[in-house]
Amino acid sequence: NLVDSNGLYDPIQLQIVCSNIERKIAVSKRLIRKEDIPPVGDITRDFYLECWKGIQKEFKLTDEEYEQRRIAIIENLVVGNSRNLVLEKLLIADNNKLDESIVKSLVKEGLLRRIPTGNETYYQLIHDRLIPPLDNDLLELTVKQKEKTERQQRERELVKTRKRLRTVYGLLVLALLALVTAGYFWFDANKSKNIADKEKNKADSLRIEADERLKNFQKVEYEKISKEVDEILARADTLKKRYPGISDKMKGEAIGILIKYD
Repeated sequence: NLVDSNGLYDPIQLQIVCSNIERKIAVSKRLIRKEDIPPVGDITRDFYLECWKGIQKEFKLTDEEYEQRRIAIIENLVVGNSRNLVLEKLLIADNNKLDESIVKSLVKEGLLRRIPTGNETYYQLIHDRLIPPLDNDLLELTVKQKEKTERQQRERELVKTRKRLRTVYGLLVLALLALVTAGYFWFDANKSKNIADKEKNKADSLRIEADERLKNFQKVEYEKISKEVDEILARADTLKKRYPGISDKMKGEAIGILIKYD
């Protein structure tokens, strides 16, 4: 895997493989066999990922910052499955010191190559073997970014839905309060009407009772007076024989009393 079709070794690829053997295998084995060495594709993938992990640790980037910086740099490094020459200003935005320091570190770690040309400076991925891990990384970042955008959109829609629900709930509460208030006033009005009806019925009963009592009283008085008049008339008849003039006078008083109470 380290030899091309002409039987030549690629020095950059050889350096990456040897560095991996030194850091990960030689520390625990004095004699290294062929089967101890991972496939070159795995070694270049690990090299690519470790370079970027080193960047996150060196500059203390949050996961979000780490992904944003990474995608901004790698998205232009490969075009049409070939390494692309990228202008410095496309990797370093407006003399951004952090961007500049990250690119310098990637050059130092051997992931990028700096190529000065006239008045411009270009950067390029160090080797074609790093295209597959870069493509996989870019695909993963793109998918995550898409998922994040969709999640944020769903969250915004959820916030809007919650606001609409709060508005609807508020209107329902107001409607319920209005219904309860109307019910209370209806109940109160109905209660007042019932009380008024009861009082009216009571008043009617009292009026009827008063009329009855008045009639009974008038009847008793009338009977009493009639009795008195009968007594007077009886006395008048008794005295008529003796004193005719007095008898007519008493009879006239009795008739006057009857007229008064009739």
